[in-house]
Amino acid sequence: MSAERTYRYATDLVGPEPRRTLSGLEIRERIRDGRLPITPIPDVLAFRLVDVAAASVGCVGTPQPFTFNMHGTLDGGWSAAAEGELHHPVGRLVAHGLTTCLLLPVDGTR
Repeated sequence: MSAERTYRYATDLVGPEPRRTLSGLEIRERIRDGRLPITPIPDVLAFRLVDVAAASVGCVGTPQPFTFNMHGTLDGGWSAAAEGELHHPVGRLVAHGLTTCLLLPVDGTR
């Protein structure tokens, strides 16, 4: 079985001037709002940027057959990271964890 996929994507990149004058958050906000170009990766992996914050971005998409690896599971580009911290009551960080998670729909469909 084989399939063919074509797509269009912008070749513009964020130039040096915005990177000199804007914060990382401001750049991400402008990309989200369409005021600065986004890289081709959302088109390649079929997702879109929907939320930005100081230390995170939120993306939404629906996995497609081309996002699965040879084992029938999603490629790493479609996994999500989860981070947690545990603080002592006086505010001192006592534990930190980061993991990569695969988020599956409740009904078990791809």
